[in-house]
Amino acid sequence: MYKLASENYEFSLAIAKAIKKFDKWLSYTCLDNENLTRVSEEAGIVVNREVFADKPYTQDFKADWESKRYINDEDCLNRIRTIMFSSQIKLGNGLFMPVKCDTIHFDTKNPNIIQILKKANEIVTPASTNYNRAEVSGWV
Repeated sequence: MYKLASENYEFSLAIAKAIKKFDKWLSYTCLDNENLTRVSEEAGIVVNREVFADKPYTQDFKADWESKRYINDEDCLNRIRTIMFSSQIKLGNGLFMPVKCDTIHFDTKNPNIIQILKKANEIVTPASTNYNRAEVSGWV
Protein backbone atom coordinates (compact mmCIF):
# COMPACT_ATOMS: atom_id res chain seq x y z
CA MET A 1 0.00 0.00 0.00
CA TYR A 2 2.88 2.37 0.78
CA LYS A 3 4.32 2.05 -2.70
CA LEU A 4 0.92 2.32 -4.38
CA ALA A 5 0.02 5.39 -2.31
CA SER A 6 3.25 7.08 -3.38
CA GLU A 7 2.58 6.39 -7.06
CA ASN A 8 -1.20 6.65 -7.44
CA TYR A 9 -2.95 9.94 -6.68
CA GLU A 10 -6.48 8.47 -6.42
CA PHE A 11 -5.34 5.70 -4.07
CA SER A 12 -3.42 8.18 -1.90
CA LEU A 13 -6.43 10.49 -1.81
CA ALA A 14 -8.69 7.61 -0.74
CA ILE A 15 -6.32 6.80 2.14
CA ALA A 16 -6.21 10.45 3.22
CA LYS A 17 -10.02 10.73 3.17
CA ALA A 18 -10.38 7.50 5.16
CA ILE A 19 -7.92 8.75 7.79
CA LYS A 20 -9.79 12.04 8.11
CA LYS A 21 -13.16 10.29 8.28
CA PHE A 22 -11.86 8.07 11.09
CA ASP A 23 -10.37 10.94 13.10
CA LYS A 24 -9.90 14.52 11.91
CA TRP A 25 -6.87 14.93 14.21
CA LEU A 26 -4.82 12.15 12.63
CA SER A 27 -2.23 12.97 10.02
CA TYR A 28 -1.22 11.06 6.91
CA THR A 29 2.40 9.91 6.57
CA CYS A 30 3.46 9.09 3.03
CA LEU A 31 6.53 9.06 0.87
CA ASP A 32 7.02 12.60 -0.40
CA ASN A 33 6.07 13.06 -4.04
CA GLU A 34 4.40 15.54 -6.34
CA ASN A 35 0.89 14.33 -5.47
CA LEU A 36 1.13 14.70 -1.71
CA THR A 37 0.44 18.45 -1.67
CA ARG A 38 -2.65 17.96 -3.84
CA VAL A 39 -3.85 15.12 -1.61
CA SER A 40 -3.40 17.26 1.49
CA GLU A 41 -5.32 20.17 0.00
CA GLU A 42 -8.16 18.12 -1.47
CA ALA A 43 -8.67 15.90 1.59
CA GLY A 44 -8.07 18.75 4.04
CA ILE A 45 -5.64 16.69 6.09
CA VAL A 46 -2.20 17.33 7.54
CA VAL A 47 0.44 15.23 5.80
CA ASN A 48 3.86 14.13 7.00
CA ARG A 49 6.31 13.99 4.12
CA GLU A 50 8.60 11.02 4.41
CA VAL A 51 11.94 10.48 2.65
CA PHE A 52 13.95 7.27 2.45
CA ALA A 53 17.27 7.37 4.25
CA ASP A 54 18.76 4.29 2.63
CA LYS A 55 16.97 3.66 -0.68
CA PRO A 56 18.08 5.10 -4.01
CA TYR A 57 16.07 7.78 -5.81
CA THR A 58 15.79 8.33 -9.55
CA GLN A 59 16.80 11.61 -11.16
CA ASP A 60 13.17 12.80 -11.03
CA PHE A 61 12.77 12.27 -7.24
CA LYS A 62 10.96 8.96 -7.39
CA ALA A 63 11.87 6.08 -5.11
CA ASP A 64 13.74 3.46 -7.10
CA TRP A 65 11.39 0.60 -6.22
CA GLU A 66 13.06 -1.73 -8.72
CA SER A 67 16.42 -1.51 -6.99
CA LYS A 68 17.03 -4.27 -4.45
CA ARG A 69 20.08 -2.46 -3.12
CA TYR A 70 20.53 0.15 -0.45
CA ILE A 71 22.83 3.13 -0.71
CA ASN A 72 26.05 2.55 1.23
CA ASP A 73 26.16 3.51 4.90
CA GLU A 74 28.26 6.65 4.47
CA ASP A 75 26.02 7.94 1.66
CA CYS A 76 23.00 7.20 3.83
CA LEU A 77 24.44 9.24 6.70
CA ASN A 78 25.37 12.04 4.31
CA ARG A 79 21.79 12.01 3.01
CA ILE A 80 20.49 12.42 6.56
CA ARG A 81 22.87 15.33 7.16
CA THR A 82 21.88 16.99 3.89
CA ILE A 83 18.16 16.58 4.60
CA MET A 84 18.48 17.85 8.16
CA PHE A 85 20.83 20.78 7.58
CA SER A 86 20.07 21.99 4.05
CA SER A 87 16.65 20.47 3.20
CA GLN A 88 18.00 18.84 0.05
CA ILE A 89 18.34 15.32 -1.27
CA LYS A 90 20.83 13.89 -3.73
CA LEU A 91 19.15 12.26 -6.73
CA GLY A 92 20.24 9.38 -8.94
CA ASN A 93 21.96 11.75 -11.37
CA GLY A 94 24.13 13.21 -8.59
CA LEU A 95 22.30 16.55 -8.50
CA PHE A 96 20.61 17.94 -5.39
CA MET A 97 17.05 19.18 -5.13
CA PRO A 98 15.11 20.88 -2.33
CA VAL A 99 12.96 18.54 -0.28
CA LYS A 100 10.26 19.05 2.33
CA CYS A 101 10.72 16.32 4.88
CA ASP A 102 8.88 15.67 8.13
CA THR A 103 10.07 12.12 8.73
CA ILE A 104 12.94 9.94 7.56
CA HIS A 105 12.18 6.31 6.75
CA PHE A 106 14.73 3.62 7.62
CA ASP A 107 14.14 0.23 6.00
CA THR A 108 14.31 -2.50 8.63
CA LYS A 109 15.22 -5.01 5.92
CA ASN A 110 18.54 -3.22 5.43
CA PRO A 111 21.18 -5.55 6.94
CA ASN A 112 23.15 -2.53 8.26
CA ILE A 113 20.17 -0.73 9.79
CA ILE A 114 21.33 -1.02 13.42
CA GLN A 115 24.71 0.54 12.68
CA ILE A 116 23.11 3.26 10.56
CA LEU A 117 20.60 4.15 13.28
CA LYS A 118 23.32 4.34 15.93
CA LYS A 119 25.34 6.73 13.76
CA ALA A 120 22.22 8.68 12.79
CA ASN A 121 21.58 9.34 16.49
CA GLU A 122 24.90 11.20 16.55
CA ILE A 123 23.67 13.48 13.74
CA VAL A 124 20.23 14.31 15.06
CA THR A 125 18.17 13.48 18.11
CA PRO A 126 15.03 11.65 16.97
CA ALA A 127 11.71 13.29 17.84
CA SER A 128 8.46 11.38 17.69
CA THR A 129 6.33 14.50 17.36
CA ASN A 130 6.39 16.95 14.49
CA TYR A 131 5.84 20.26 16.27
CA ASN A 132 6.23 22.17 13.00
CA ARG A 133 2.88 20.79 11.91
CA ALA A 134 0.93 21.59 15.11
CA GLU A 135 -2.62 22.76 14.63
CA VAL A 136 -4.16 25.70 16.48
CA SER A 137 -5.97 23.19 18.69
CA GLY A 138 -2.64 21.93 19.96
CA TRP A 139 -3.01 18.59 18.20
CA VAL A 140 -0.11 17.40 16.05
